[in-house]
Amino acid sequence: MAGRNYVDHDLVFARDDGTPVHPDVYSQTFRRVVKRLGLPYIRLHDLRHTHVTMGLASGVPVKVMSTRLGHATTAFTQDVYMHVVPSLEDRAAEQIADLIFDDEDGDDDETLDA
Repeated sequence: MAGRNYVDHDLVFARDDGTPVHPDVYSQTFRRVVKRLGLPYIRLHDLRHTHVTMGLASGVPVKVMSTRLGHATTAFTQDVYMHVVPSLEDRAAEQIADLIFDDEDGDDDETLDA
């Protein structure tokens, strides 16, 4: 729209002429919308944490979530989101146990008949 007046700063979010938009503009807009809708207050950045936490908790691989967040390494993602790991460990143990002790006839009895 700005034609020759457009300055490309390689930004994801910019004004019509390509100039940067201060990040607080989005945070303030988000805050106003949340308040207007009567929702509990959270920061805009909290949506990022919610996204990755829910992704990891539902089984999305750490590598996928790390890439989505733009993290340089999966180690960084794991360090920041370690609070999710206990539930993942429990789920992994259950899944492996199900594979090992799979009962084809549907009988959940784990005892062996002599």
